[in-house]
Order: sequence, then structure tokens, then C-alpha cells
Amino acid sequence: MKRMLFVSLVLLAALILAACAGGQPAAAPAAEEPAQEEAAPAQESAAEAQTGQEAAPQPKTEEPAKEEAPAAEAPAAPGEVEECANTYEGKTLTVYQQAGLTGPLATILGDGFINGTKDAVEAINAAGGVCGVTLNIRLEDTQYNPEQEVAVYEQFRAETPKPLFVLTYGSGATIALKDRVVEDKIVNFASGLNAEAFYNPPNGWTVGVAPIYSDQFAGFVKWVHDNWADIKPEGAGDEIVVGVIGWANAYGAGATTPEALAYAESLGVTVLPLEEQPIDPSADVTGQLQNLLLGGANVIYIQSLSFGPVQVIATLHSLGFWDQVVVGTNNWGMNRD
Repeated sequence: MKRMLFVSLVLLAALILAACAGGQPAAAPAAEEPAQEEAAPAQESAAEAQTGQEAAPQPKTEEPAKEEAPAAEAPAAPGEVEECANTYEGKTLTVYQQAGLTGPLATILGDGFINGTKDAVEAINAAGGVCGVTLNIRLEDTQYNPEQEVAVYEQFRAETPKPLFVLTYGSGATIALKDRVVEDKIVNFASGLNAEAFYNPPNGWTVGVAPIYSDQFAGFVKWVHDNWADIKPEGAGDEIVVGVIGWANAYGAGATTPEALAYAESLGVTVLPLEEQPIDPSADVTGQLQNLLLGGANVIYIQSLSFGPVQVIATLHSLGFWDQVVVGTNNWGMNRD
């Protein structure tokens, strides 16, 4: 079990995220120089003062030798891979993935996702696997439907041995599985970053591959608040009004949690009611944006990805408001399809 857990962790680093060069090690603390004892001033005795004799000179206090700080270890070279302490040739590790390969969001994680996953695993196996372990993919379609997410997970869980981890890609899956993975002790490496799955229950078995949506939104609001004087559109006043437009699903509602809204209020920032955006590449979001702009929004936050941000940005341009608002989005909103 221990060695398979080790292999799983190595796999995660290789398959999910590109390995990042480690941060610079903290500089070794400078050796603290002992405080020098202050020489007592030479005091003249009463007799010496009367006879004019000089007081005997005080001996000089010797300065303690400075302790040299230990040399800091040289940082690892970027991309350097640590050698495996043990190898496990002949072993196989199954990577369990469940995603929407068909349905309305298939263009986001469809053929490109499938082929990219296969290419990554083939490259890892061709290079000797993970410490000698060969990777095998189990990828099932869920259409991002929560009921199908649960059904596929139960199918995976029933296998012997059960998975050490699963990879999921939607907020619906993250929420639907949050209690099951705790009970089954199976790690869910989740791309659906909905706060409900991470904070309830706390210290669960769901691990996000990026910051949680509501935390991202709160951080964005804080940044806008702290930099408003420099970033506010021409003619905007001191009041900050944020309009959020998001997809009509758990992901789209993931930014505006009660906690995030309370935090914005504590900063004196107004957040308008969420405007829902249809999950449709041909959707028209003119009405939603007009509602936010009429509500006084001078900041627009987009809680969608792929064609979603494109629709919002294009509509702001067509309405002539692109230069009159500050626009932000979550991490997936930066995706290029």
C-alpha cells in the first residue's frame, strides 16, 4: 500500500500539473552577534579627583568571535527529477478518470482531452513509467451529469483493488462525491473547485487542483479594492459595484458563496445578484449584462469558461461598455479551446 501510494503521488505530479521549479530556499539566518558588553566608564575616586591623578585605564572588552552562518544548500536545477529509491518493474497502476466526453460541454473536454491524456501516459510509459510502474487509463463518460458521476464512481469503487484516487473535472462531481470519498478513503483530485466540497466536510478527501472558486472571487475583489485608484475606468467614482455572470450550474454559482459575499461587504464593495448564463455556444447574454450595467456595475466577473467568457467580452464590446468596466474571471476562464 505504501509503495503504491508513493507511486500515485509521483504520478500526480507527472500527469496533472507540469512540475514547477521549487522556490528558492530560505536564506540561512545570519548568526546573531552577541551584544557587546558596554565598558563601565572610568570613575575617578575622590582622592584622585582631589590630587588630579588620572584614573587607571579600564581594560578593553574583547569582542566575541562571530559565528559563521551555515551555507545554504544549492537549489535543485529546474526540471531535475529525483531518482527512484526503489523500482517496481512489472507493476501497473490504473488512472481512473471521469469526465464529460459527450453532451453540451464535450467540446471543452472531448477529443482533445482524450488524446492529450493518451499521449501523456504513452510518453510516461515509454520513458520507463513511474519508478518502473506502467500506467493504465480508465476513462468513462459522465456528460458532467451528477447522477452519472456517482454511477461511474461506484463502478470504479467496486473494482478490486479499489482505486487509490480518481480524477474528476466538474463541480457536479465534486459535490456529489464529497461524502462518498471520505467514507471510501479514495482521494478525488478535482478540477471542479466548488467550496461546498472542500469546506464541508473540512479535512475531507477532495483535493483541488487550483484555488477554490469563492476564494478566487474574494481575492479578486480584494485586489480591485486595493488598486481601485489605479485601475478604475475613466469617469468611475470611488464606489465599487461588481456584477457576476456565471453559467447556470454549480460551477457558475461557485464564486458568490455567502462567505465570499460577506467578505466583499466587509470591504465596502457591492456585489449585485448573480446573472445566469445559458451553457450554450449560441447563447445571447445581452439581457444579463444590461441588468448588471443598469445596476451600476463597474466591474464584471465571469464565472464560466470556453465560449462563456467570449460571449461576455464580445457583448460588452458591442454594447460599447468594454472600456467602462474592469473585467475579471476565474482560472478556467483563461482556457483556450
